[in-house]
Amino acid sequence: LDDPHFTMQWAKIFMQVLQKGNKVRIVHTITRSLDEMFAAIKEWMPFYLTGNIEPYYYPRTRDVNFRRTIFIAPDLCAVSSNSIGRNLESNLNFYLTEKGTLNSMLKEFEDFLKLCRPLMKVFNVSTSMALMDTVNEFEEESGNCILRSQAVSSITIPLFALEKSLKNHGSDSKDSLFQFHKQRQRSLVELLKTDTFVELIHLPDISQIVERKIPIGFTVFSGSPAFYDPYTFKAQLENIVSLLKHYPNYNVVIQDDVKDDLTIYAKEGIGLLIMKYTNPYISFAINEPYMTQAFWDYLRINSPQVSNTATTRKETMKKIDDYLKKL
Repeated sequence: LDDPHFTMQWAKIFMQVLQKGNKVRIVHTITRSLDEMFAAIKEWMPFYLTGNIEPYYYPRTRDVNFRRTIFIAPDLCAVSSNSIGRNLESNLNFYLTEKGTLNSMLKEFEDFLKLCRPLMKVFNVSTSMALMDTVNEFEEESGNCILRSQAVSSITIPLFALEKSLKNHGSDSKDSLFQFHKQRQRSLVELLKTDTFVELIHLPDISQIVERKIPIGFTVFSGSPAFYDPYTFKAQLENIVSLLKHYPNYNVVIQDDVKDDLTIYAKEGIGLLIMKYTNPYISFAINEPYMTQAFWDYLRINSPQVSNTATTRKETMKKIDDYLKKL
């Protein structure tokens, strides 16, 4: 996959395989660098949107010297390869079609799969209710949180502002969206009594708010997104300032820019939500410890603890106040 030309060909053909209705069960390698994880998640998003991929991971420590890769199309063929560490120059690749050999390799894969666990739950527009249940369950768990959004997260929208935004919302699920948000706000207030909640936000160009180009996060999964207008955005920023004043465990870090369109929501020692609020919409729920810790550490780098001092909290509130005046 280091060769862009090959990667493009591979992605095109693999998508055709999935669109024909083929199902893929894959055991992902999770002991990767964070950059590799980001790249893998973004590369695999289009494939996960088909709903035809079941991801797994092996939960125990794996040998780093002896490596084995197998791809199996049952009753048709298989490709197999072994290597020592990263020494790939002289390793052999086997293309196999003999029925007995394929049955043996399939049994080997199934035996290994029994030792693995599901890596993540994948949600799209058709599974929005299941996503809301998962988010509520995630937010009811106690634990320190960091939430990085492309703009601002929807969790701090006041109920009155959301109700106004959803008034003319064309979706049949607007009542469910409102009840979902009420539960989220209850969970946030309870969490702030005992645990920290850090938000990494970006204040977009005001023209994007005026032209209604920023979606209200979770509404995208209703199939008919609601978008921020100046009234709703102003109400949310004022609520953020209120939370900063009244809850010492709540904090906000204003980012200059966000380089990708992923919302990352990590809860220390609990799990991870990765949400994409641009079309095509998709979300992942992950509780694998290594990935949870890796993303937690990544977010902490972008939200240093010094930002919780009284001085920096006042600076944050001033930045928001200056933005509100422009808005």
